[in-house]
Amino acid sequence: MRSAQLVTGIFFLVAAFGLSNHYDLLRVGISTGFVVLATLSFLMGYRWPGIAGVALALIFNPVVPLTLPRHIWVIIDLISLAGMVYFTYWATNPYKKGIRFEDYVAGLFPEPGFVIQNRSRDVSKFMNRMVESDMHPDFVFRNQKTGKSFAVECKWRGKDKMVSGTFCMITYF
Repeated sequence: MRSAQLVTGIFFLVAAFGLSNHYDLLRVGISTGFVVLATLSFLMGYRWPGIAGVALALIFNPVVPLTLPRHIWVIIDLISLAGMVYFTYWATNPYKKGIRFEDYVAGLFPEPGFVIQNRSRDVSKFMNRMVESDMHPDFVFRNQKTGKSFAVECKWRGKDKMVSGTFCMITYF
C-alpha cells in the first residue's frame, strides 16, 4: 500500500510544481494510484476512504479530463496529497489500529445485553510514566441477564512481530 501512495505522491508533487508538462501521463499515474488505494481501502473495510479514492480517480482520469485553470489544479493536487498522507497515517499507525480494534470488540457486546464496567485508558503512553490501571484488561463487561462479569484483553500485532493480526483473550470471573 505504501509504495502505491509513494508513487502517487511523487506524481502529485511533479504536477503541483510544474516539473513536467506531460499532464496526461501524470493523470494516468495519479488516477491509477487512487484506483489502487480505493481497492485496498475497500478490501480493508474502509468504506469512505474507498469512495473518496474512486471519486479522486475519476477527477484525475485522463479519458474524460476536467478542464480547470492551473492554479485550481495545484490546489487540488496539494489537498489530495495531504489527504493521502493523513489516510496513510490513519490506516497504518499501530496505535490507531489497536484503538479501532478495541472499538470493534466493544461493538460485539452491545447494550442493553452487556454493560461496560471498566475500560482501560492507556494514559501511560502519553505521560511517560507507569500507570497501574493500564495493566488492567481493556474491558470488563457484565452480562445483564446473568449478572456475571468477564474481562476482555484486545491485542493487535503487526507483521514485524511473531504473531500477526488481532485477537482477544476473555477471562470469566
